Amino acid sequence: MTLGVALWSKLIESNNIRTRSEPRSRILEEEIKEETGLSAGFVQCCGDTALWMWQSYEEQHKAWLRKLKVAEKRVEKRWIEKLLKREPNKPLTNGNNGKVPIWFDYRIGRLERAKSVKMASYVVR
Repeated sequence: MTLGVALWSKLIESNNIRTRSEPRSRILEEEIKEETGLSAGFVQCCGDTALWMWQSYEEQHKAWLRKLKVAEKRVEKRWIEKLLKREPNKPLTNGNNGKVPIWFDYRIGRLERAKSVKMASYVVR
């Protein structure tokens, strides 16, 4: 899954994709599906996750720029230095050990009440 998100992330960055409908090209999905071996549902979830990560990064970066402009207006050198150290990182470049949260939805499977499994009340199918 992390590889799928990373591949989508590269495509989103290189092609400047910003909406959910743009990365839905069947050609792109097939390329990622073949490279990762994931099902179509997982590939779509990876695309959604990567797009969400980029949108979140852009929002954080805009907020950071606003704070930086205010600090520069006030000519507060210490605040500017702190802000420059806290610039948001692009997705999958901040050393998060390759861990990517994946949203579980209907394309991946379903949650069912377990009748025959004694270890858990629910199972994912």
